[in-house]
Amino acid sequence: MVAMINDPTWPAAMHGDQGGNGLAILISGTRPTRLHAYWDGVLGDDRSYQKMTAVKNSLTNDPPLSTKELSALVGQMDFNVWALEGYQLAARYCYLNGNLPLSPWLMSYDQGGDAAVDVPRISVADQENAQKIYRQRLLLAGGATLRVS
Repeated sequence: MVAMINDPTWPAAMHGDQGGNGLAILISGTRPTRLHAYWDGVLGDDRSYQKMTAVKNSLTNDPPLSTKELSALVGQMDFNVWALEGYQLAARYCYLNGNLPLSPWLMSYDQGGDAAVDVPRISVADQENAQKIYRQRLLLAGGATLRVS
C-alpha cells in the first residue's frame, strides 16, 4: 500500500492519507468517493460470474500487456522491485504525479453529503489510465499464478 504524506494535514505519524482513504474525489455527479475505494472498484463492483467471465475474456482477447512484457514482469521475483514499481504507479496514476488536488474526506460524506467545491473531479483520461493499469495488474497476477502453478 502507498500513502501520501503531506504535513500537517496528513502526517507520517498518522499514516498519511491512509492509502487514499483520507482523500475525496469525484468520478461523476456530486457524491464524492474515497480515492482508495475508487481504485478498488476501477472495473466496477459487479462481482457476478457473468461479469468476471467478461473481464477474463477481455484480458484474454485484448491483453493490456504483450507476451514479452508479461514474461518480463512475471519473471521479476525481487520484492524491492515490486514495491518500487507499485510506488511509482501510485505516484503517477493515483496521485497524478503530485498534481491531484488534495481534498480531505469529510464526515458529512459518510452520510451522503455532496462534495465540497475543492473536491477534484477525475478526468476521463485519468479514468482510462486507471482502467489500463488495473487490467495490466490483473493480467500480471493471472500470469504470475499460472507460472507458479
